[in-house]
Amino acid sequence: MGAGFGLPLLILSCLATLILVMWARYGKGNRKKRIITASVFILLLLACWVALLNFGLFHPVGLWGMILGFAFSMLAFLVPFISNKLSDYGNS
Repeated sequence: MGAGFGLPLLILSCLATLILVMWARYGKGNRKKRIITASVFILLLLACWVALLNFGLFHPVGLWGMILGFAFSMLAFLVPFISNKLSDYGNS
């Protein structure tokens, strides 16, 4: 795995994990749902990293691990926003 592929995924994964942990601890809404959602996303990111590191970038499984890792990392940035919007609609 070259540094050109792994470094952006590592940075995105770390930022996504930090955002999810902070949101799970201090976000608004049901705390149990926040923790479950954050745990699922973090486990998905971890599974993508395991697939990428075990199989390598040039294996189809490793390539899918990288692609899904990017997708889950980018989606993790939107989870707090979407959750806040859904909890606002539930409160009105």
